[in-house]
Amino acid sequence: MSLRAAVLGHPISHSKSPALHNAAYAKLGIDISYTAVDLTEPALPGFMEQIRQQEGWCGLSVTMPLKTAMLKEVDEVRGIAQVLGVVNTVAFEDAGEGVHRIAYNTDVAGIVEALRNAGVGPAPSAVILGGGGTAASAMAALKLLGAGSVQLFVRAA
Repeated sequence: MSLRAAVLGHPISHSKSPALHNAAYAKLGIDISYTAVDLTEPALPGFMEQIRQQEGWCGLSVTMPLKTAMLKEVDEVRGIAQVLGVVNTVAFEDAGEGVHRIAYNTDVAGIVEALRNAGVGPAPSAVILGGGGTAASAMAALKLLGAGSVQLFVRAA
């Protein structure tokens, strides 16, 4: 049986995730089909119930505007996602009596590592542009990197 995974969000047609994931799975010889699913927040509960009934799902990547709404659709929230209330990854684990959906936030660690690899060290201050779910992750990452203060700039609608 081929495994399935997807990135969820709205809009999502611009996402490079399917191309990146499918190329990585092919290179590793892993049989996973990864797609993009355009999904609004009101449609999320129905989608999550639908895939609960389908075999083969192994994971989801979560992007705007679903990073906080996903919290209500999983069986467990682990790690920093519990503190931030922001999810970007859902893993499916076999729990014996069915599939257990576990939410994580991998953005914080990703941001920390990206900045460290770029040679960015502790700074007295930092700026974040935007106020979505990734902004919360960026704020946590900057704190871990030792930023003294962080300014958040959000556009007015």
